[in-house]
Amino acid sequence: ADEAVNAFSAAVRAHESALGAHHPATVAARADLISALQGAGRLKEAVTLQEKALRNAERARGASHLDTIAARVGLAHAYRAAGRVKDALPLYKRALADSEQTLGPSHPDTLTARVSLAATYQRVRKHKEAITLYERTLTDRAKAQGDDHPDTLMARGDLAGAYHTAGRMVHAVPLYEQTLAGYLRVYGRDHPDPLAARGNLAAAYQAVGRRMDAIATLEWTLAECERVLPPDHPLTTSIRTRLKSAKTL
Repeated sequence: ADEAVNAFSAAVRAHESALGAHHPATVAARADLISALQGAGRLKEAVTLQEKALRNAERARGASHLDTIAARVGLAHAYRAAGRVKDALPLYKRALADSEQTLGPSHPDTLTARVSLAATYQRVRKHKEAITLYERTLTDRAKAQGDDHPDTLMARGDLAGAYHTAGRMVHAVPLYEQTLAGYLRVYGRDHPDPLAARGNLAAAYQAVGRRMDAIATLEWTLAECERVLPPDHPLTTSIRTRLKSAKTL
């Protein structure tokens, strides 16, 4: 990881020297360096570099330019990765507002910004705000891309998870079931996404007291994971652990 950081640092210096600090290639190289720093666990350095990137973008492009919005989102991601969720929240809000104004409410980048804000609301337990954003995202995804588009399936799963976290299980369970059905239609039974969706549904069953349904779902999912995934795959390991826990309750 440290070797990657050193390599990307050298690339940033070379790009800045040859092309200038604001050239798109330099910006991309800097983003790679920030990712490498985060991968190396050097989160404070990543935050410092992303703060500088945002200042540079604001000076060079203006507060509402797409490059500046991207830099603002990058800083929000860096803050969140470093555990500074409260610092990330206003940046995500600003990025969403700017993206809606610049690109429109249904642009893919706007929808991505909305999901990032919703996920951050979840982190700080603002469930109502998160659910509102996820609901709007699902509506927009389905309208623009169709019910079975991968982005729509993901949006449906995100909303189900938000309902679950908020304790609104009467909404979460059927939405998990719809999400699973969609993934099966699109990907078939052997893809990791429907396997993960089935695991989420099992958790919802367990949360509403349907223990036997949860165990049966986990048993089937584990058998499928062991059939199509490596034995040490994270999903296989997770399902195996959850099944053992469900059986011992």
